[in-house]
Amino acid sequence: MGKVYWISWLAFKEGIKHRILYGIISFFIFVAAVSLLFADFFAIDVVKVGIDFALSGTSLTGLLILFFLCIPMLNRDLDKRTVYFPISSPVSRAQYILGKFFGLFFILLACMVILGILSCLLIKLFMTLYKAYIPLNFSWAKIFLALVFSFLSFLVLLSVIFFFWSISSKGFIVSTFSLMTYIIGESTAVVKEMVSSHPGVIKHIVNFASWVFPNLSYFDLKKVAAHGLHIHLGYILKVSIYAWFYIAILLTLTIIIFQKKDLG
Repeated sequence: MGKVYWISWLAFKEGIKHRILYGIISFFIFVAAVSLLFADFFAIDVVKVGIDFALSGTSLTGLLILFFLCIPMLNRDLDKRTVYFPISSPVSRAQYILGKFFGLFFILLACMVILGILSCLLIKLFMTLYKAYIPLNFSWAKIFLALVFSFLSFLVLLSVIFFFWSISSKGFIVSTFSLMTYIIGESTAVVKEMVSSHPGVIKHIVNFASWVFPNLSYFDLKKVAAHGLHIHLGYILKVSIYAWFYIAILLTLTIIIFQKKDLG
């Protein structure tokens, strides 16, 4: 575990110093400012829209971190041959993968804490400016749960990125297939519902895709948080187990593929 910690700490220090990270977080602040600027256009739903803006901004910023920080960091290890240093030392490839994953995990966690605080400040500002339009069932617990589920979806996508990175060292290919996975994962539930009444090959293909690709719609609790909807504890547990199970499977496959990968 000491070697995994060492690699993860190096990855965390490298990522947290990256200037693009601060640019991405600045983007969230810009989105927050724009949401306040256009708030008056939404009448009685202004606080609900504010909550949705805050959570959507967090989700979009998290995606930018994954695609513009995490993927380049992984590719840089192969492009600059820095991957050879830890692997040439008494560190297995499995330890290297786990170390890198947890390093990026903690970068995402640190960013999520910052984004979560900024989101809550934005929501609080909306509630202060528009006290008469606060939803009756508003709950900070549901806001927190929505942020936690967003973080889980980021980790699932991070495991997807690692999987494609173990197959191809080309940043464009990793980004393209990861983005395709994200799009499919976001739309799988809707497509599955659309073809449920149409038996045939398409239905089987969609059902197969729903098992292979992560169902990211499970993690979208923006509507629950904005409208104060009830959510069952069973659903929270089921989705949490699903996320960690999916991550574990993809990391296992990543390690297996990376151990056989020719780094020359």
